[in-house]
Amino acid sequence: MKLRMRREAWLVLGMLLVVVVLAGAIVYSMYLFQQRQQAAQAETATTTAESTDAMPGEQRYARSCAACHGVDGTGRRGSFPPLAGHMPDLVARDGGREYIIDVLLYGLSGPIEIDGVAYRGFMAPVSRLDDREIADVLNHSLHAWGNDEQLPADFESIRADEVAQRRGRQMGPADVHEARAALFDED
Repeated sequence: MKLRMRREAWLVLGMLLVVVVLAGAIVYSMYLFQQRQQAAQAETATTTAESTDAMPGEQRYARSCAACHGVDGTGRRGSFPPLAGHMPDLVARDGGREYIIDVLLYGLSGPIEIDGVAYRGFMAPVSRLDDREIADVLNHSLHAWGNDEQLPADFESIRADEVAQRRGRQMGPADVHEARAALFDED
């Protein structure tokens, strides 16, 4: 009987040891899985931060502007004007820097003409973007699609503080349209 109890005790002890080892292996596996997940998330965050830092304007343009003006900046004929080939002309004009900032801050409403094509779309303000984001979008648009080759030689990128100076004005989309008319001497 004592021998049988010893065997049962050893059997129970052995099974208990197996359960402890298996539980330990499961806990360790969960720990390793969690570490790998955290490392992967950190790598993804680093990659995302690097790509955001590398091309913040392009990404913001894609999210906020491309639906109307196109991924390639060609716009939609009759509705939304092209930015490709047109942005350098705007920024080169006296008051053009302020005008393009105002378009993003306050929107644009009213017919315009570019290269003989009439556009009658409405641009809603994107003032929800902060000053840096607006500057990034404008700089992307000024340098993308070959626009950089048409910029004035003394061109300097739009700065966030320039955007901040234009914020808070009592303007609406129609006011920006009037500013455009003055920019092009249109009536």
